Amino acid sequence: VTGTALVTVGAIAALQGAGSSLPVLNFAAPVLAGNVFSAAAAPVASASATIHFALAHSANGATTSARRAPVPTSALAFPLARSQQPRSQAARIARVFGLSGPSLQVASGTWRVTGAGASLTYDDASLATWTFVRAPEKLSSSVTSSETANLRAAATALTTALGFHDQGGAPTVTSGVLKVSTSLTGAVIHTTNLAFPVLVAGEPTSLSTNFSFSSSGELLRASGPAFALSSPFTYPVLSPRDGVRLLNAHILTPLPSSSANVPSVSMNAQSSLTHHATFTRATLSLKAFRMRNGVVWLVPVYVYSGTVDGQPTTVSLLALEPHFLSNASSATPLVSNSLTP
Repeated sequence: VTGTALVTVGAIAALQGAGSSLPVLNFAAPVLAGNVFSAAAAPVASASATIHFALAHSANGATTSARRAPVPTSALAFPLARSQQPRSQAARIARVFGLSGPSLQVASGTWRVTGAGASLTYDDASLATWTFVRAPEKLSSSVTSSETANLRAAATALTTALGFHDQGGAPTVTSGVLKVSTSLTGAVIHTTNLAFPVLVAGEPTSLSTNFSFSSSGELLRASGPAFALSSPFTYPVLSPRDGVRLLNAHILTPLPSSSANVPSVSMNAQSSLTHHATFTRATLSLKAFRMRNGVVWLVPVYVYSGTVDGQPTTVSLLALEPHFLSNASSATPLVSNSLTP
């Protein structure tokens, strides 16, 4: 997305009828956590547990109004292209944050631009990421507070300069603290963190741009993805109700999630321990997955909301027709971690 124009609405419309020979998505095995974008932890539950899923009659599709939305029959999936010039890409992103120094390769696939007590690091992985860091000791001595609205405006301007334009959704705003490891022993800086979900073709994705500001409004940290969209493919998708049916038939299983209220599905139908999940809403979104050939795709996913054993929960499920999926049991979304200064 950064630095590369998104596929236009006209181009997407022209491709709606394409796809007589759609690629089968062959998912890679989960990767170890540790990067800015890493695999979410799989839910843990009793090995003998089974779960029964049900979809409430009142919610067949995604809707935010009283009228039920049409059940989707198709959705776009996007292969993501890597930058062919990572050095230039690192330098371009660094300029957004006021860094104009040279882009130096500090490790295989890693480029860095430094200056004025700050640095921008660009990792040219299958899903490229960038991270901006300002040294706390380089902050001004100002103690005046900055309103959240002002910080949101500043972060929005940065996302626009990065090339996301209207591809950024409404941010999630949280508070935190940053420990200062300088001569000011024990000092902390109170922060305001904003995470903007990345939108593609108007749909929310599992990717985000993240910003962390000091109480005086200075940018401390920022991170996000850098990619270009290849031409999309239009895939047939399950209905939300069919998705629930395939969950109960053990043909599909929930995607790994950090939710504590999502029991694992057991293939043992004779289990004496049964959980009951009831969903009242299903929405389509796009999540990033790494394929066995190393290419990252944004793939349509249903996010079901409801309860399991009476406790609120969400469950995600691949929305494509199963015959387009290979090694689906290995599918692990790449997710954007929240900033944790």
